[in-house]
Amino acid sequence: MKLTTVSNSLAIISLISIGICSIKADDSPFDEKYRPQIHYTPAKNWINDPNGLFRDVDDRFHMFYQYNPQDKVWGHMSWGHAISDDLEHWEEQPVAVPEGDGVGIFSGSGVVDYNNTAGFQNSLLYPTQPAYVLIYTGNTNDEQNQNLAYSLDNGNTFIKYANNPVLRIPGEKNFRDPKVFWFGPQEKWVMVVSLSSQQKVAFYSSPNLKDWIKTGEFGISVQENIQWECPDLFFITCPLTGFQKWVLVVNVNPGGYQGGSGARYFLGSFDGLTFTMEDPTRTHDYIDYGSDFYAVTSYSTKLDRWNITRKLSFGWMSNWNYANALPTDPWKGQMSVPRELKLYIYTFFNKPYNETYKFFLSNTPNRDFGISKVSTDKVLNITDNKDNIATLNQKIKTFLEANNNPELLQIIVNFTKPVGDYDFGLNIRTNYKDVKTVVGVKRDNYLVLDRSASGNTLEIDSFKNQKDIKTEWDTYNEQWGKIEIILDRSSVEAFFFSWLSVTDLIFPDDASRGVELWASDVDKVGVAWMTITVLESAHQQQQKSHQTIQSQKSSKFLIEQ
Repeated sequence: MKLTTVSNSLAIISLISIGICSIKADDSPFDEKYRPQIHYTPAKNWINDPNGLFRDVDDRFHMFYQYNPQDKVWGHMSWGHAISDDLEHWEEQPVAVPEGDGVGIFSGSGVVDYNNTAGFQNSLLYPTQPAYVLIYTGNTNDEQNQNLAYSLDNGNTFIKYANNPVLRIPGEKNFRDPKVFWFGPQEKWVMVVSLSSQQKVAFYSSPNLKDWIKTGEFGISVQENIQWECPDLFFITCPLTGFQKWVLVVNVNPGGYQGGSGARYFLGSFDGLTFTMEDPTRTHDYIDYGSDFYAVTSYSTKLDRWNITRKLSFGWMSNWNYANALPTDPWKGQMSVPRELKLYIYTFFNKPYNETYKFFLSNTPNRDFGISKVSTDKVLNITDNKDNIATLNQKIKTFLEANNNPELLQIIVNFTKPVGDYDFGLNIRTNYKDVKTVVGVKRDNYLVLDRSASGNTLEIDSFKNQKDIKTEWDTYNEQWGKIEIILDRSSVEAFFFSWLSVTDLIFPDDASRGVELWASDVDKVGVAWMTITVLESAHQQQQKSHQTIQSQKSSKFLIEQ
């Protein structure tokens, strides 16, 4: 820990764990080049997969994540930890589960053991405090196996279970990333865990989180040279139709839509033993169609035990093709804004009756938390619009200049067009010349997020070059197209038609802060309404609410005796 001495005997100040990351006393807090302002990053060092997401008995959100406490490259895998009340302002905690004794701490999940099934709860000292249990993969030179750590003090410290591992396949080196949830109909815990090199997931059941029995496996006939990682499984109801389905998420590397890492999903049923896919032809449905949304996993909450219509989730915003090459310092890696996954139904034009609709998993920003907590009253709001695109672009430019050309924006535009083939969209983080990131809809059912001229493209082809996205949205017959964009210093999250997401990192120069609309035919493509909202740095908001800088919390990790 670095200390800074303050003159006149004021104090000795160290790092503070507040905001999206820890505030540094000896520097402009979290204001480094490309430092995200509305996305979680640790104060320093490497992060990747979000792990162990759960909401505790006080309704606080816990986020754990793959973390290297020693460097800003992958290695020394441990579980970092942060806590938030609103998914936007985070308090970074000491390392929750560190590597040790030759065991790396790989990805997993977290639960609140309300019924004390594992027997960890101290009913004498803490009769109303259930144990918080983390289920993680232990990685050694010889195998990967599943382990437990638990907290009896509301998530402040975690204790490694003395009888770890609780599940192993002797000698299996690709057995990882357990996702555990309570399955109410059979009153048991269910684990879905990856057999990564076999492109399968396995299912296990337990009454107590300690003793596990295998109940099934799931894989697909299409075999690829990829790894299946970080599975998730949840039950969800379509809010529009009431139809209910189980969703199995599998993160793949490589195998993402843009190459490298990405997240796929399957729709089907789960009987408490194994998952059955409802349509064997749907093997390549993606949760996100950009390059930088991986290891997506959902929150464990009390609401999971009832009928839910949306699942709160996070993803790691990076790609294994270039994750170690990102131009950031002293940290590397960031999380997405909180997302909500929902079962979405789309009705097709000109299809036979039995093919008129299809279910998809939608991926959009969570509206209750996250971005809503950093919105300001600086808004360009245009409704019932009659202006053409050229006039709107002048209004946008005037608005941005009046607000000092802000970096942090939420942009929502509802384009309109007649039936026919047209292209339309936005250029963002542009200098109105040769630097821009292009977001839009193209004819023949294609979407685009082009970052080839976005600024620093790392001199890596897999970063610079992205393919257009083929979608089942009917760009010819549909007469509207809604695009939402969330902009941070080094990322763009684009949401099309209120269901499809495209997430990408960008590293633009500081002077490129413009936004402009474009269309292939500005006389026929228009805008029905639009809003541009200036967002405030979550770090700055957090600083305003704190009058003094607190000392960095010391590590309190315990090893069970």
